Amino acid sequence: MEGQVPQKNRLQLDDVFQWVRSFGSYQKILYIVGNLLLTPISLQFALLVFGTGTPKFHCSSPNSTCPSGKCCDNCTSYTFDGPFTSAVSEWNLICDRAHIGATVQSCFFIGMLLGSIPGGWLSDTFGRRICIIVGLSMMFVSSIGTYFADCPSLLALLRLFVGFFLVSLMLCQYVYIIEIVGPRRRTFSGKIQDFFWDFGDVISFLLAYLIRDWRMLTLISTLIIIPFILCWRFVPETVRWLVANNRLDEACNQLMKYGGRKKQKLNRDELMNLLEEVQENEKMEKERRGKRKLSPLDLFKTPKIRKRSFILGFNWFVISMVYFGFYLYITALSGNIYFNFLIMGLLTIPNLPISYFLMEKFGRRIPFIGYMFLSALLCLSVLVIPGDNKTAVLAIAIIGRVLNSCCFNNVYLYTSELYPTVIRNVGIGFGSTCARIGAILSPYIVMLSQLPGLNVTLPVTVFGICGLFASLLSLWLPETLNATMSQTVEEAEIEKETFALPCRIARSRHAQQVEMEKTPETSEEKELMKDDERI
Repeated sequence: MEGQVPQKNRLQLDDVFQWVRSFGSYQKILYIVGNLLLTPISLQFALLVFGTGTPKFHCSSPNSTCPSGKCCDNCTSYTFDGPFTSAVSEWNLICDRAHIGATVQSCFFIGMLLGSIPGGWLSDTFGRRICIIVGLSMMFVSSIGTYFADCPSLLALLRLFVGFFLVSLMLCQYVYIIEIVGPRRRTFSGKIQDFFWDFGDVISFLLAYLIRDWRMLTLISTLIIIPFILCWRFVPETVRWLVANNRLDEACNQLMKYGGRKKQKLNRDELMNLLEEVQENEKMEKERRGKRKLSPLDLFKTPKIRKRSFILGFNWFVISMVYFGFYLYITALSGNIYFNFLIMGLLTIPNLPISYFLMEKFGRRIPFIGYMFLSALLCLSVLVIPGDNKTAVLAIAIIGRVLNSCCFNNVYLYTSELYPTVIRNVGIGFGSTCARIGAILSPYIVMLSQLPGLNVTLPVTVFGICGLFASLLSLWLPETLNATMSQTVEEAEIEKETFALPCRIARSRHAQQVEMEKTPETSEEKELMKDDERI
């Protein structure tokens, strides 16, 4: 029909970056400012260990044979050895009161689970910038309240609110840094963000090392939020949100600041015309998609998608449970807790480029299963290590956590490629929900290490069993590198799954193409080939 543009030829916002810089100087500044938000976020995670974690303790009775860090039936009084104070030491939340301390930690993750529900909607409705400012402000109010908390129940409630606003802040922050960068540098910017997480961990380590009192550490960690609130009053909104909300003039001004590619000067009128066309195309796309809205139930209606959903959901659950479980278990390990905390953070830095290389070289499936299986195997090796070999347990915990962090990085990409386009966001949201549930349970599993009659390495064994089961289930997930990504659920169901290495997939496709070129497609071509053979 005249006037209709084919969908694949319709101008989209990413196409504007043919003329606008993808990652110019102005965008780099915004990118750094956006990623520095991970510092106050990392500090709130660190408070799980240094604010509500369990410091080392021992039985006060001089004649007791009760091991350090363990509760015994014949001991009635315990002394905390430090090297830091926490809510656990202040209110004596160990042994028969250990479940209270675990609940305080779990409430933080419950808040994250609840906050992830409206986070995306709020960001789309009110804008990334406003949600970041409100999220920082509310996180500040909730966190400052924990400084004055006078009982575990109030502390648990306030930490729930901190988790609620923190996860909304995390969602908005990630969307912001992705949207200010052009498509050519988007993957790169997403990977570099992991180093800002490590930077936040280092800052958390330094503060925790210098400030041993949990209330003062909470106060300083909260006051650090103030400069970010003030700074973000002057940070602009993303172009994508401005275009989606009919604020084209502001979007155009923003793109003009990005600058033209190859230092070419941008024409504002032409840029405005492009944005108007993009906006019109987005409206048409929304109308087209609005006819059929998919829900989480669609993840379980068809065989292949249902299989992937169950396996991926369990993997997200286990990865998060093990990741945060080791994070909290650090207080039960031997050696200097601050050194252990720093090493756990620093070892993930070289792992990021290695993990990325392996995923590009050997595909998503093999490295994902390999990391999970090795982490599980290490955890289960505590069953054959003597109980008094604390150094070996420490090494297993640190290496196991590092391997598990690689799984966390890989599962996002692997999940997005396993689900078809129409249900991809729903699938990632389902996986994220399973991850929150795993995190909620992790404090209770770590709590088992101090209960009487149970081995201090029991949490590591639980992590190993769950990880082993998850890695075995993942064998039924197909390879996605060099595979065509499905657009609809129907396409995903009829497409043949492959479990071979990416290099074999590529060779197979090349062979098929060569065979198709050799095979005559019509009867006329067949006759011509027969004539050639006669000649």
